[in-house]
Amino acid sequence: MLKDFDMIIHKLPDSLDEIRIYPLGDLHVGAAEFDEEFFKAWCRAVENDPFGYVVIAGDLMNNGLKDSKTNSYEEVMPPSEQKEYIHSALEPLANKILAATEGNHERRSGKAADSQPLYDIMCWLRRQEVYRKRCCFVKVNLGRKSNRKPSSYGIVVTHGGSNNAMKQFGASIDGCDLLICGHTHGGEETPSSKIYIDMRNELVTQVPYRTVRCTSFLNYGGYAIEKPYMPQSYREMQIVTLSGSEKRTEYTGKQIRV
Repeated sequence: MLKDFDMIIHKLPDSLDEIRIYPLGDLHVGAAEFDEEFFKAWCRAVENDPFGYVVIAGDLMNNGLKDSKTNSYEEVMPPSEQKEYIHSALEPLANKILAATEGNHERRSGKAADSQPLYDIMCWLRRQEVYRKRCCFVKVNLGRKSNRKPSSYGIVVTHGGSNNAMKQFGASIDGCDLLICGHTHGGEETPSSKIYIDMRNELVTQVPYRTVRCTSFLNYGGYAIEKPYMPQSYREMQIVTLSGSEKRTEYTGKQIRV
């Protein structure tokens, strides 16, 4: 298992004009509220996109253990079957996965039994080299700009925390063009910018970056209504497009039919 600060590097073909990144997080397979129809439609869309890639931001499993907040008696699938289900669903997409990190629901197994279920899944997919336990720092090169150099993007993937924590985290990472996180089930995108002091060219400029919160794959109910929390985004397909001809990102989000 590689360390969090070991950068994941993808040098994609210079013939690519663009790629599309599909964030995946907060599936919560095993929960009674898991929206399987939405997840299957999501998988089909990614598989059928020749320029589509995936980043995984954790909580793919609900992983209700006896000592966790989740009521283990309400799970519709035990953790061992949750792992098998996720592996089977992601197998056709294995070569499209750019990065994967665990969420707090997977961490329950680490605390209880020194087990990393998402790492196991990535090993089964033969993609363990793009797994990091807590956070992924990713470099993606693609295409050719007018100066003949590739467009290069810095992507950070973490499961995340509160909105304020993620704002501070994104602002603290120099070179981050895209921060992808989950946890709050928000399904949101926030365009932001940083002041950049260019010592080489003796310029002060403003550089953009985006924060994308993964939508969840849960129907409303259970723990959310018990707290109670407001309903969040519903069946929204999130896509971040990276341009190969210039340094530019675009975000789109739309509800999909299942």
